Amino acid sequence: AIVLALWAILRLSDEPILRSYLVVAAGVAISFGINMVGILMYVPFAVAHFVRMKGISIGAMIFERNFLVAHALILFFIALFYYLNPYGFENYITHIKRFFATLTGSDGGVAQVVLSENQNFCGERFFFTLTYYLRVLASHETPLVLFTLLGATVLWFRGMKEKQTDIIVLGSFFFAYFFGITALSMSGIANCEQRYILPIVPIMALLGAFGVAVFFEGMNNKRRAILALLISSAMLYGPIMFGARLALPSTRLEAREWMLNNIPDKSNIIDFDEKLDLPEDLATLEYLRTSIPGRMTVKRTFLITHPERISTPSYFVYHPAFGSYGTGKYFDYLVISLWKESD
Repeated sequence: AIVLALWAILRLSDEPILRSYLVVAAGVAISFGINMVGILMYVPFAVAHFVRMKGISIGAMIFERNFLVAHALILFFIALFYYLNPYGFENYITHIKRFFATLTGSDGGVAQVVLSENQNFCGERFFFTLTYYLRVLASHETPLVLFTLLGATVLWFRGMKEKQTDIIVLGSFFFAYFFGITALSMSGIANCEQRYILPIVPIMALLGAFGVAVFFEGMNNKRRAILALLISSAMLYGPIMFGARLALPSTRLEAREWMLNNIPDKSNIIDFDEKLDLPEDLATLEYLRTSIPGRMTVKRTFLITHPERISTPSYFVYHPAFGSYGTGKYFDYLVISLWKESD
């Protein structure tokens, strides 16, 4: 959705008509509907609009008819997505409320903001989290990072004036998204996860293509083919090896399979590994609905209204990650995950 939205945004300078603005608005809204960070797509949209209309007053830019209609459509889509999936919003709202609670001291976590002690895959130090996504790119996409820098330099300084507006728009998204997701992770609103940086990879690949083209200049077809093979091999090595590791047996899935085969139905379980995704019984779903409604996902809402679809076995599962909440139950099993980087 983000790539398609960027494509539509880049077309605004060529076709600044109402239809183009509506397509962009739909792309921005759908990106947001898929994930909250998609709202950062608004930045390149606004930049593209202001660059296209440079030379006139700020007021005229803001109140331009097509721009206003696009905003109305974005708000409509946001309201529609909230109606269809309120959990998708309430989940993030819960994180945001918790973040502001740290600022007031009610959650004891001002250090989370100052020292970036968001330990959900981020680490415990400010600089570690500040550079997390930069290090992800450097370690997983080293060739792409180098080609991106080269490509951006080529486009800017080689007299390709007609592409400079595109670079500004793409660059605005790159920096807005990169620093935006970093800020969300540092504040604890979002976890540090490698996949969150994926939306900027297509932009880097687009710019990197211009960098690769520099090496092809003056070469015959045979040398170009050899160079293309070498570059492709370098670019694909990391993803292939990463995919190969993901295909290895998972101890989490093996543990889950053992539990389903050995823990009796209707047992009470304390699960410290939220991602284990143990099947929850109707009592768990009803308890979450009344005590922690912000955790009622679409799946949980569906199962509580169609209890016949609950699988067997299913358990009363207590999730400490959801916060402290009393259940008045004695528990039969405790699930703890232990992981070391050396493993």
